[in-house]
Amino acid sequence: MIDKHFKLILDNSSESIVFIGTNHEVLAFNKKLRDVLYQYYNKEIKEGDLYYPDFVIEANQKFYLQGFDSAINGTPFSIQYLSKVENVSYWFEYKMMPIYEDGKLFGVTQSIKDITREKVAEQKIIDFSEKLQAFLNNTDESITLLDMHSKIMFMNQTALKTITHNTGGDNFIGEDFRDFIPDKNNLFYKYFPIALQGENTIIDVSYLNTLGETIWYQTKFNSVYDQSGKQIGVSIFAKDISNQKALEKSLQDSEEKFRKISELMPVGVLLSDDNFKINYSNIAAREIFQYSEVEIKELCISNVFEGFSISESGKLKIDDLVIDNPFFSQEKLIGLTKINEKKQLLLSSSSFFIQENQHFIFIVQDITSINQKDNIIKEQNTKLRDISWYQSHLLRAPLAKIMGIVKLLEDGIISDESEKEFLLKAIYESSTELDKVIHDIVNKT
Repeated sequence: MIDKHFKLILDNSSESIVFIGTNHEVLAFNKKLRDVLYQYYNKEIKEGDLYYPDFVIEANQKFYLQGFDSAINGTPFSIQYLSKVENVSYWFEYKMMPIYEDGKLFGVTQSIKDITREKVAEQKIIDFSEKLQAFLNNTDESITLLDMHSKIMFMNQTALKTITHNTGGDNFIGEDFRDFIPDKNNLFYKYFPIALQGENTIIDVSYLNTLGETIWYQTKFNSVYDQSGKQIGVSIFAKDISNQKALEKSLQDSEEKFRKISELMPVGVLLSDDNFKINYSNIAAREIFQYSEVEIKELCISNVFEGFSISESGKLKIDDLVIDNPFFSQEKLIGLTKINEKKQLLLSSSSFFIQENQHFIFIVQDITSINQKDNIIKEQNTKLRDISWYQSHLLRAPLAKIMGIVKLLEDGIISDESEKEFLLKAIYESSTELDKVIHDIVNKT
């Protein structure tokens, strides 16, 4: 009944195929169907057997009869269904087609194909699409994808809400995006053509809302390409960055206040990043190290302190000691000026964070002049001690001699002229000695 070569083709098909007569009798079948039914029923199907109900499981009988009736009446039938066997799920595509001979209905072909792999792949695509859609719809950015002719290909919920609010519509796929932007001065007309040329753009724009508040939006125009590298359109990302701009303004105001205060401080202030690169110095610091504001920004902390260096791991080293936490409190160190002059300094330091980035602050006080004054005071104290010793020892000796001789002369005890002459000579010598002591004291002061 069936040509030999045609049967070979059927037997090598991946589908289970059976030719059924108008009374459900088996007219022909391929090898795939025979093997599947033998596995399930443990018996071989033969021509002349009743396909229904003998070889149709109870779970499939309903749509078998539905499909058979449809095909018998000349209408092809097709359905995809899920079958579970011992907790394992299989997807099948079930088709029934009417067969005619000389214009007369001869029977029905039933083909069953295992489409589990295709269904699993399809479900993965659906799951990924749903997750991607959920991700795009839950972002605070307005996302719009346009084709090369400004037609809308995709909009997330944020973009849809924005355009719906402005237009009152609800379905915009395929619409020309330009129809919603009548103002030809809008940024779209400037940056969309640029993106069509393959150049991406980011721009921040501010405007006043109805309450007179300044609203900032960051808009990105990005070229979009398919897997072959062909440009298929332009994506537009728009995000409200008002809070970010307000924070930036607050940081700028705080930085400006800090600068004004630090410029008036009598001690030096240096700020550095986490690599110890100097990015700020006040007037006092620049005077201590004798660099200009521009010059000192080219330096690291290791350039202005003797014995400081940066290790290979980026940490601060003092001589050969690596400092994990470079926090100092009134440490006496040697500073190096632009002309390599050494200055005695007191150093204190700490760290702070800006947007999760660590920075360091170094407070330096030049104590060179203070030490010089201390040395002068020490020298003066030494001189005062010497003067005190002169007064208590060297000055009193000649003075005591003079006072003793004068007492002898006043009392009239000495009557011999030669003795008087000796005493007068002794007074002169003691006076000379006293004068010398007084001159020495004057010289020390």
